[in-house]
Amino acid sequence: MRASDDKVLCWGDNSLGQAPPGPSAEPFKSVTAGTSHTCGVRASDDKVLCWGDKDKGHTPPEPSTEAFKSVTAGGTHTCGVRASDDKVLCWGDNDKGQTPPEPSTEAFKSVTAGGTHTCGVRASDGKVLCWGNDSDGRALAPNAEAFTSVAAGNSHTCGVRASDGKVLCWGKNGDGQAPAGPSAEAFTSVTAGGAHTCGVRASDGNVLCWGRNIEGQAPAGPSAEAFTSVTAGGVHTCGVRASDGKVLCWGQSDYGQAPRP
Repeated sequence: MRASDDKVLCWGDNSLGQAPPGPSAEPFKSVTAGTSHTCGVRASDDKVLCWGDKDKGHTPPEPSTEAFKSVTAGGTHTCGVRASDDKVLCWGDNDKGQTPPEPSTEAFKSVTAGGTHTCGVRASDGKVLCWGNDSDGRALAPNAEAFTSVAAGNSHTCGVRASDGKVLCWGKNGDGQAPAGPSAEAFTSVTAGGAHTCGVRASDGNVLCWGRNIEGQAPAGPSAEAFTSVTAGGVHTCGVRASDGKVLCWGQSDYGQAPRP
């Protein structure tokens, strides 16, 4: 979202209308990009608007009938935290149980949609609950830990532990994206991509990444600059630079999704 007016700007693959040129017509409070669709919470009324691939019903043609606090776009499904009661509602592909047809029975602080699984931080105790595809343990969250945030990737999940800011990951670890045990350092946020993970280090705002780095999406060592936030895609990563609010991206840019500054 553009800082000056909260309009959404997109770049990269637009073969299905997921990254239209030019700014959005309306301002948004937040925006989220899935595999081939994009959604946002509209500033005027907190309704969710989506655009892009509509094949699985994860991109409805009209704004949501209800208001949402947040929304998250996954592989071919979308979920959000309802403003009225903090219950999670999902829509789209449900072939792995990632999109249950009814609202959650419990309230959530946040929700994150992965490739074919979904996780959320429960409001009552900070525990992470997951549903959907559990291959490789990606939906099997540590039940003894409370988290401040959670991020679902394609086949792994990571969260920031509430007690000390350390990152814990679970699920597929074929490329080192979900190492066993907590991270050595504390993080303010974490993001899970296709087969890599990145986070903003609490001590200095620098970004650290781990996992698959075949396209430069998870470079070794901390970033040279501080960031306020970072988000991981399939094989690219982008972050908001702390010094000026500019977006910097790295990794695969075959479709222009990670333009160099």
